[in-house]
Amino acid sequence: MSQMAVNNSQLDSIVSLAEDIGKLARSLKAASARSPPTPPSASPNSPTPPEGCHVILDMVRLRQSCDELLFLAVGPHEHLMAMAQHHRAEAALQLVTHLELAALVPREECASISYEELAAKVHLPTHRVSRPLRLLATYHVFSEPAVGFVAHNEVSRLLLEEELHATVSYYTEESFRSASYLAPAVERWPDAQERNETALNLAYDTRLPKFDFFDSEPWRAAKFRKAMAGMTRGDRFALQHLIDAFDWAALKNGSVVADVGGGGGHCSLALAEANLQLRCVVQDLRTAFQGQSLPQPVQSRIRFMEHDFFSPQPLEADVYLLRWILHDYPDKVACRILRNIAGSMRPGARILIMEAIMVPPGQGTRLEERKSRLLDMAMMILLNSRERSLSDWISLFHDADSSLELVNVTKPEDSALSLMELRRKRNSES
Repeated sequence: MSQMAVNNSQLDSIVSLAEDIGKLARSLKAASARSPPTPPSASPNSPTPPEGCHVILDMVRLRQSCDELLFLAVGPHEHLMAMAQHHRAEAALQLVTHLELAALVPREECASISYEELAAKVHLPTHRVSRPLRLLATYHVFSEPAVGFVAHNEVSRLLLEEELHATVSYYTEESFRSASYLAPAVERWPDAQERNETALNLAYDTRLPKFDFFDSEPWRAAKFRKAMAGMTRGDRFALQHLIDAFDWAALKNGSVVADVGGGGGHCSLALAEANLQLRCVVQDLRTAFQGQSLPQPVQSRIRFMEHDFFSPQPLEADVYLLRWILHDYPDKVACRILRNIAGSMRPGARILIMEAIMVPPGQGTRLEERKSRLLDMAMMILLNSRERSLSDWISLFHDADSSLELVNVTKPEDSALSLMELRRKRNSES
């Protein structure tokens, strides 16, 4: 009974939050009536149009208020106990993705399949399939339209998309398994700065760093590439933000952009299509871009170069771009990557780093901070790296090369990433 007790102050907060939720919901409904939702864009590079920004802000406030209301409604004990059991839902999701059950449930609207028939398709007893699916249904993933039958809903249908299925599989297998080894990894390597002294290394009994380990098992590397594409879908990671965050048009005709760690060249493709005067060089290991094809209009302005960014930079470029690269590496390794580039910079060249910048605790909404902190924990578990605050980034730049100077920071609206511009100090340029 004491666990359910709510004092008057908490009740006042619940009433206030409920009123806020009602107002925000009515505001969103009115906005929807004025402007019906736009179908998803075919282009992954297009961010939310400006007229939709106020709707996004209202949705952020709505989610925050709902989160606070639920916390007050359940109370501290139930909140803690529920949080401690989240891994059980992840285990159910892991089994569903591992067995690829989503693809075996009928895709048609209002269609369903019995648990017995579904279990027979994967050669398992019925209860091994029905129990995890029934748990997931309480989290709005799948539904049970009639007792003993399972059907898709709008959430479970996302698992039919190859990239999102890979993302969920990666989160619930490689990431989930590694997370369970965090405590022993911290005890074994309390002040680790090595890429192969992580919870992942204990979980998979390997001495290889994460990306090398994945590359050693091609099926796992292929899944991770698809997972990354799934993780970065949506407006917050749209490549249009990269285009908007810097004055590319100010670069002279023929300027060279080195896309460091650029993989298959998606960043360079977006830049080349938007800026006809640029020439882009995508640098990565050959396995990252082997077999990659480019649209004919940009083939003369984009080329691939095999390069390991742990080696000295061989290219003199006007811009060295690193988009979402450095957060994967511990400080001493990230310094090495930057140092290799700084040593090749000619006068007037710059380094553009597009990464998340952690806001100080208490600034911004709790839900936004939670997203950042979850990613920060992933960096600790898998890579011995971390998400960095602005002061962390500045310290990193100085430690890499004291001649590097942060001259500008830009965060496009609704972007998860900020663009940081580095130049060498004038007295350091030769």
